Amino acid sequence: EQARSEAEMRRRAEQTAEIQRQAQAAAERQAAAEREEHARLAAEETLASSVNRFAQAIAEGRLAERVASSGGTGARSRMEQGLNTMAATLENVISHLAAGTAALAQGNLSHSLNTPFLGVFEQLRQDFNNSCKNLSGLVTNIHHSAEAVASGSGEISSSNENLSQRIEEQA
Repeated sequence: EQARSEAEMRRRAEQTAEIQRQAQAAAERQAAAEREEHARLAAEETLASSVNRFAQAIAEGRLAERVASSGGTGARSRMEQGLNTMAATLENVISHLAAGTAALAQGNLSHSLNTPFLGVFEQLRQDFNNSCKNLSGLVTNIHHSAEAVASGSGEISSSNENLSQRIEEQA
């Protein structure tokens, strides 16, 4: 009976030890899961801050700004690359348009944007080029009209001189 009682005590002690080991393992798994969740939330907050700084810079016209690479992979990396591609596209389109409007402001009506763009940016490029072409045509028409007026004015002046001479001769 004593041996049985000792065996029962050992069995209960082993069960208690096993329960304690399982509880310890569960606590360690829970702690690891909490650390992972904390790291995920911290990374998410870092990304949100980076994207917000980037968006503010773009809104302020600082188009050379880029989202810093977090070194991550997957969706996060694709999002960073996508935002940077968007910024590079905007910078490219706006720099071409700025060069075009600067040339136009200096009187260069023959300037055109030759690099094709995508989507609505292409329509903007075509509209700019058509505006320059139409403006150049308008200036040419005004120039021709001014020449015609000058020529007509010269003819009127010459006719007036002839008429004046004839009137003097008749008088």
